Amino acid sequence: MNKLLVKGNTLKDVSDPKLAKSHKQGVTINYVQPAKDNVWGKYYFNQYHRNYSLFAKLEHYYKKTTSLLNECRKLQINDKTNDRFIPDELRNQLEFYSMFYIVFTKLAFEYLTIELLNALNNTERLKQKSIPKVSWENLDLIERLKILLHNLKLDENIPEFLIDIFKRRDIVEHPSETRLWNCDENGWKNVHLSWVLSGEIVGSFDKIVKFVNPIYKSFEKYINNNQIPGTLTGLKRGLRSNGPIKKWKMSI
Repeated sequence: MNKLLVKGNTLKDVSDPKLAKSHKQGVTINYVQPAKDNVWGKYYFNQYHRNYSLFAKLEHYYKKTTSLLNECRKLQINDKTNDRFIPDELRNQLEFYSMFYIVFTKLAFEYLTIELLNALNNTERLKQKSIPKVSWENLDLIERLKILLHNLKLDENIPEFLIDIFKRRDIVEHPSETRLWNCDENGWKNVHLSWVLSGEIVGSFDKIVKFVNPIYKSFEKYINNNQIPGTLTGLKRGLRSNGPIKKWKMSI
């Protein structure tokens, strides 16, 4: 199986201390998000790109799905009916893990596009103040993906299989009678689990990795080539950050 170039929080971007560097020996600049519980008090956590964790979880769900599918394929064939009967427990696990895989695929790309496009836009705005802030969430996912590929100068089209998976997510999240029980010769694949058992899901994660890795690689190259000189907290030290760099007082 192909591996994602980036997992966890290893990729550096404009929301990462790499942009700010160390501004005094022993000091690390972190971007933080506040929260407050009226009983337990205040919290802070470091900002990060969620899409990395989502793609890692996506890989887990894919491996689990294909493992369960292989268990179904190993079931004994009924000599009289020439088919395999799937036990309820195995059926349930395959249904749920494959659902998670489909849903997390769409979710990972939703976060990927918003997080990377915002990072690119913020960097360009630091370089040239006349560039406006863009609200990417007003565009649908396909449009955001197209813009991201264009902005990263990647001469790639969105793979058809990925668009198909996004459509499968709609089947999973919006059940109907014909999406739950459909024995029609031309409609049985509208039932999610029936589609999974068709085997068309196999190999899809490798295709996702092949599509996503060039995006990560180009994005990292862009950030490395566009570190912004400027000021930090009023002092001319190193690089200017584009977000909160200290904990701040919170009135929430």
